[in-house]
Amino acid sequence: SADLKIRKLVTPANPTVGSTVTYTITVSNDGPGNATNVMVNDQLPAGISYVSHTASQGSYVPGTGDWNIGTINNTGDAVLTLVGTKTSPNIITNIAEITAADQSDPFPLDRKDSATIPIQVADLSISKTVSPQAPQYGQQATFRVVLKNNGPTAATGVIAQDSLVSGLSYVSSSVTQGVYDPVSGEWFIG
Repeated sequence: SADLKIRKLVTPANPTVGSTVTYTITVSNDGPGNATNVMVNDQLPAGISYVSHTASQGSYVPGTGDWNIGTINNTGDAVLTLVGTKTSPNIITNIAEITAADQSDPFPLDRKDSATIPIQVADLSISKTVSPQAPQYGQQATFRVVLKNNGPTAATGVIAQDSLVSGLSYVSSSVTQGVYDPVSGEWFIG
């Protein structure tokens, strides 16, 4: 028999959309015998696009997620590193599982492990001020809109809405980031 176990880690723990994600999968043999014809399956889930991989031994097929390790000697281990790009802000769970070995496993419950990336959360707040505070008829008023990200992660695809109310006519605008459309009142921040 050969007691095989698998462990899976993801770094960084809370990546933003568009950032690189690294999964490290370690298969260990706690013996007492050598393990032969060891196979693992770890296919990257939706929300992670494949970039590259490195295997300490055997061969990995990105399309199927099959890692043909071969033999892991008693007290030995094999490591697979998968690199991908996060493409979704949603919760992403990646599962790795030992799917085959020639020897029986006296403790089969540790032949599967997962790593979860939490939902991307960004606490956005917006504030608006006007100067002068009580403009007279025909006088220009300047509105300042500040959008702040209080974290913990970066926000993507942000759009704010700020249309002028009846009785005001648009003169000009400037933004520190993105583009403001005075017709729709949408500020495409990014």
